[in-house]
Amino acid sequence: MTRLKFYEVEREKFPSAIAMHFCDEQAISISKKLLRHFGVKSQRYCKITFRGRGGARAFYGWFWGIKFPHNPDLLMICHEAAHLVNQVKYHNPGHNKKLMQTIKRMLTYAKKKNYLLEEKAKQK
Repeated sequence: MTRLKFYEVEREKFPSAIAMHFCDEQAISISKKLLRHFGVKSQRYCKITFRGRGGARAFYGWFWGIKFPHNPDLLMICHEAAHLVNQVKYHNPGHNKKLMQTIKRMLTYAKKKNYLLEEKAKQK
């Protein structure tokens, strides 16, 4: 799948995840919980930051990190966390079928653990 096609397929498969937006603190909390559960143990090196309104990005090398725009949606959080998980487990962080499978697993896990409800309750 090419990169733009990947994003299009992702939006078609998970429209409910796009509708759920979180504030910055909630996005950090959800990201850390997902990374911890899916095997990224070096969280102290994983820096989660926010920038303007642009797209998100995951990076790895000497230190790991994720950059989100402010108030990211759940799909964006899972997408970027999945890049780091795939780098750790499979050494293949690209936009491919394995990334789509990891995103789907993360969304299912987040809904099962009610992270969404917990974060909304913290907000109130």
